Amino acid sequence: MQTLSVNIQALDIRYASDHEYVALNQFDNIMRAERTPDEPQHTLAYDIRQWQHIPSFIQLHNWAAWSDDGAQIIASGGGGFADFPENRHLMFCSVEVLPAHRRHGLARELLARVAAASQQAGRRMLVGESYLTVPAGQAFAEHIGAKMVLAERLSQLELSKLNRALIQQWIADTHSAAHDFELDFWIGAYPDEDLPAICELLDVMNTAPRGELDMEDWHQTPERVRESERATLARGYERWTAYVRHNPSGQLAGFTSTGWTAEQPELLEQYGTGVMPQYRHHGLGRWLKAAMLDKILRERSQVQTVRTINANANAPMLKINDELGFKYYYTQYDWQVDLDTVNAYLARSGDNR
Repeated sequence: MQTLSVNIQALDIRYASDHEYVALNQFDNIMRAERTPDEPQHTLAYDIRQWQHIPSFIQLHNWAAWSDDGAQIIASGGGGFADFPENRHLMFCSVEVLPAHRRHGLARELLARVAAASQQAGRRMLVGESYLTVPAGQAFAEHIGAKMVLAERLSQLELSKLNRALIQQWIADTHSAAHDFELDFWIGAYPDEDLPAICELLDVMNTAPRGELDMEDWHQTPERVRESERATLARGYERWTAYVRHNPSGQLAGFTSTGWTAEQPELLEQYGTGVMPQYRHHGLGRWLKAAMLDKILRERSQVQTVRTINANANAPMLKINDELGFKYYYTQYDWQVDLDTVNAYLARSGDNR
């Protein structure tokens, strides 16, 4: 097919105009409906709050392709990275095109801008996502030479179907067996006195499976944690964290955290769950998850659904979630491609993906 003449403009997602925000919200809702047809639409106010309060350490480059009359965004592309010492070779990217406008070269044009920004930033590897429900994403990733490096399962738990007797049994069993451990909660910001130890605890997420992703371990610092907390609060989210402490040593042994916003009161997001390697096989993961669900049932009556994502290879956590009644929602794939391969694709003529 012939490449269309397109109007592609840079878009500063943190400081966009009212017109740009309206068009971007409409575009994202269309793309979301394709990916997850039963997903509620995002309000404009909610999306603006998310876009305007991205943590300051995230560097972003975004573009939008506009319809001829300038009223609608028909495609978007962007890349970003955390400006940290780790993983300075990575650029996380996204290219999306409305179904009616695919195979006219829009994805190619947007990818060219992402690749140029990546090269200018000294980033040699692009990482992006596709979804099982949108085959066009996988087809484009394969066409440009990307490799699928990680498959992840997004699961949902309907609290109305939760076996409440089971979580009470898990709480009782672990509490009686794990005499050396104590469970408690942090609501909102983490306490200053524990912050260095909390950073070390959060780093346990580096042990989660990440397939063949060309990625170094990330390391939390107090500064990063506080900036992330400020952004989370500004976005309207309240974080709850359940944690377990090993009393004889005083060390933090494990955690699970969740996020909730009044903008979407029926949905709660499970952020992460991790247990330090030296404290595994004591049932702490089950204890943490059960205690968090028990607290949600008692204190967040608005919540109807809990949502979480895990690598398909993360058998221990998937086992816990399955036993709790989490059900498959959709599959997400992570892709990576080096910049040389992208540039070789872009150099080929007559390719209008």
